Amino acid sequence: MANSLQTKIGSSAFAFRGYNITNLGRTPELLAHPVYGKTMRRYLQRGSEICEEIVRRRVDLAAAVSAHREYGIDQYAEAVAMIVAADLGQVELLEESS
Repeated sequence: MANSLQTKIGSSAFAFRGYNITNLGRTPELLAHPVYGKTMRRYLQRGSEICEEIVRRRVDLAAAVSAHREYGIDQYAEAVAMIVAADLGQVELLEESS
C-alpha cells in the first residue's frame, strides 16, 4: 500500500537547502533524536563513504554533526556531502511519517 507521500508526489514540492556558511541547520537535533537518529546516521554514514572516495581522506559526517562542527569552504566536498545526506535522510523521515 502506498503511503500518502507516494500518492501525493505529483503535487508535492521539495525545497532543498544549498551551501551556506551555516549548513547544519536542525541536523544535530535529528541525529540526536531517539526515533529519527538511526535514519539520519545511516544517510550520513553513506554520505561519508561517498565523500571519502572522492577526497581520498577519512570523513565522518555524523561525528561532525554531533559536534556541531560546520565545514568551511576548504572542506566544501564534506559540506556538500553533509547537506545532501541530511536532505535525503529528511525525505525518508517524511516518507515514513506520512
